[in-house]
Amino acid sequence: MTQNAEKGLLTTGPSQEDSAARGSSAPIVAQAPTRAQQQGLFPVGVSLPVARPVLVTTSGRAEFAARCPACKDWHRHVGLGKKRAPCGATYRLETKGHRQEAA
Repeated sequence: MTQNAEKGLLTTGPSQEDSAARGSSAPIVAQAPTRAQQQGLFPVGVSLPVARPVLVTTSGRAEFAARCPACKDWHRHVGLGKKRAPCGATYRLETKGHRQEAA
């Protein structure tokens, strides 16, 4: 039987770690809860789908219309970049020659 099994769960007195430290009880320092690994500078596998817009000129401003990658309907936006559509989908709105840097 191992030493831990012989001691039992509810015994009082110094623990095995205290015995290894010659009986001196060191203060217990609270550890931060473990977190999932944070994303690095260039995260892998976090790319959003890309929607290619067409320019729509309205009275007063230019808008972009694009077919949504999720619901396949047309959505209109006033600028390029990361967008959230009315259907709830999130995608990048960018022209074919335009590639936005990570924000």
